[in-house]
Amino acid sequence: DLRGRLEKLKQKHNLQLVDDPEQWLSDGLDQLFSGLFGLFAALTSISGVVASLNLINLLVASVLERQRELGTLRALGLTQAQVRVLVVVEAGLLGLVGSLLGVVGALVISWTSVRLFAEWSKSINGPMTEAPTLPWVLAGLTVILGPGIAMLAALWPADRAASVNPADAMRAE
Repeated sequence: DLRGRLEKLKQKHNLQLVDDPEQWLSDGLDQLFSGLFGLFAALTSISGVVASLNLINLLVASVLERQRELGTLRALGLTQAQVRVLVVVEAGLLGLVGSLLGVVGALVISWTSVRLFAEWSKSINGPMTEAPTLPWVLAGLTVILGPGIAMLAALWPADRAASVNPADAMRAE
């Protein structure tokens, strides 16, 4: 009869009955922290994208500012294709360095945050049932995509730089 009365109270007041409150709380906190760790993984990938976008902005401005200098390379004997390749490879290297720095910084922040949350959770709830991991897949993807994005973004400025007339570039110098 007690169970029936509890069911009536549960329905009337929209309650949740649990057999083991400590296990229920532990499971809830594990779900909460798993979501937080997922958020840190997302922040890691976002930091890589933001670094790539900043690199694109810097790259376009740099190439457009150095157009005449790159045109001078044409006057010294480089072909349009060689100037394009030079600019795109330079962009790829800058993208790689930027992505590596961004990913290392994001992983350090993620690792620190995960450790702090894990210790806080352990002090409240005991050891976690599953150890949190760092977002290695996203970090690797960011390191691969960063140079690729930079190289794609460099195609238009590289084409403009390669199209500078060598005679005009030499007159400007």
